[in-house]
Amino acid sequence: MPLSCIVLRKGSLSVGIAPEGGAALTRFDLTIGAKKFDILRPASEHPLRTPAALSASCFPMIPYAGRLREGKFEFERHSIHYPLNALPERHSSHGDGFTRPWALTALERHRAVLDIQPASSAPIQYHCTQSIELADDRLDVKLTIRNLESRRIPIGVGLHPYFANRRSATLRAHLPVTWNWDAELMPTFSEPNARMTEFERGVAGAQLPIAAQYCGWDGQAQIEWPAERIQVRVLTRPALEHVVVWAPVGEEFFCFEPINHATDSFNLCKLYPLDMQPTILNPDESLEQAFTFIVSHVQDAPVRSDDAL
Repeated sequence: MPLSCIVLRKGSLSVGIAPEGGAALTRFDLTIGAKKFDILRPASEHPLRTPAALSASCFPMIPYAGRLREGKFEFERHSIHYPLNALPERHSSHGDGFTRPWALTALERHRAVLDIQPASSAPIQYHCTQSIELADDRLDVKLTIRNLESRRIPIGVGLHPYFANRRSATLRAHLPVTWNWDAELMPTFSEPNARMTEFERGVAGAQLPIAAQYCGWDGQAQIEWPAERIQVRVLTRPALEHVVVWAPVGEEFFCFEPINHATDSFNLCKLYPLDMQPTILNPDESLEQAFTFIVSHVQDAPVRSDDAL
């Protein structure tokens, strides 16, 4: 069943939003003349995966990002258990915000605000709003999450965009440290990234790792489609230090996922207290994280009379 969505347009940019589909984006594209270029992959009209957000263009990851070992962790003498939402895997993924409907609380021509209320059955009680706004040259997404518990809680937040047209794309980013993952894509140890210089110069979409996590990131990246002369700058505010790359074999998309903590840091912080500390919110305290996608397109240079000779 197609996701029910709204569409915002500003200049040559369009973005689709599905509040009831985990607050997922269903499209983000650029119109050039009579042609449309997909920056993010369009959502499937008939999602093959459940929740539907996994077949969409982008979705928020709250109140943790990435995999959580066996869906549980301990924090200050409290045991937190999340349902396994990626069966048959034995770990849970990406929190629960993308699995639940959000309410559309404000809608303007170029801006929408979505809201998710706490669920009584959830292991952590929180409230989150997501603001999505288009300008002539950018898409801004802002997540604000508030702790509704009477005690401190660790909070994770991130964004999971599926960039389109992988074969013609190039990714540039400063990624100095990589985490080694085991066969279940869980982190084991970190080390200097042997491909750091390569990433700084630009890695072609076809050469991206199938699955990898980096830290020491400076919170910004550049994605280009040189043949189309299109560029997207990814910025995070405050600057995030962690990012996951996912480029599965046989797919025409790739993911570059900015997050505020390393995979399974809620558990690994006991083993790596300096590197893996998650963000902690006091009761009624909020965390705000912004993501910006700045789009530019270089038009073909006009032909001068002397060039035509």
